[in-house]
Amino acid sequence: MQNGILDTLKQEIQKNSPTLGRSALYLKTSRVSRLPQYLTIHFIRFFWKPAERVRAKIMRKVKFPLEFDAHQLCTPELQQRTAKARNKLQEIENERANKRPAAAPGEASTATTDLDASETKVDWTQFVDPELAKDIGANVSAQYELCAVLTHVGRSADSGHYIGWAKRADNEWIKYDDDKVSIVREEDVQKLDGGGDWHMAYICLYRAKKLE
Repeated sequence: MQNGILDTLKQEIQKNSPTLGRSALYLKTSRVSRLPQYLTIHFIRFFWKPAERVRAKIMRKVKFPLEFDAHQLCTPELQQRTAKARNKLQEIENERANKRPAAAPGEASTATTDLDASETKVDWTQFVDPELAKDIGANVSAQYELCAVLTHVGRSADSGHYIGWAKRADNEWIKYDDDKVSIVREEDVQKLDGGGDWHMAYICLYRAKKLE
C-alpha cells in the first residue's frame, strides 16, 4: 500500500527547459506537509474499458497494514517535527510488546490493562512539536492505526455488495452487513486484501495513534 501511495506522489510533466532550449520531461515528486488525524486511503478498484463500454473491477491483491507509519510521505520539515513523538511512541510500543505474554492463536492478550496501569505516564509535551500541538486536527507523530474498512464483494463494478468493518478494541472488530451485525477478529480483517471473490478493501480509514 505504501509503495502505491509513494507512486501517486510522483508525476511526469513536460515543460520548456531553458538549459536545453526545448521541451523536456521532468519528474515531479510531492510530499505531505501536514498529516490529518484521520487518513482515508482509497483503492482504485474499478476502471473503464472503452471497447466494451463498461466499468470493470480490478481483482488484484493489495496488502494494507493494521498500523501505518506515514513518515516517508512527509516533507523533510514535517519528518523532523514529528520525529521525537514518533520515536517515543515506537519505543513505548516495543516495550509493551516485549513485556506482554504471547496469546494463543486466535486469542487476544489479556495483559494489556495490567501493563498500561504499571507504566509511568509520559509527559508528551517534551516530545510533541509545539507548533504541531497547536494545530488542531493534525497528527503529531505520523503514526496511524487502522480503524475502519469499507469492502466490496462481487466481480461487477455496477453490482455486488458493500460492507463496513469497524475496530472496537484490540483484536475485536464489528462487521456491518446491512442490518446484520457481528463480531470478527483482526485476522478476518487482514483477509480483505483482494485477489479473489471474497470481500476486498475499497476504502481504509486510519486514525492517529493516541499519545497516552
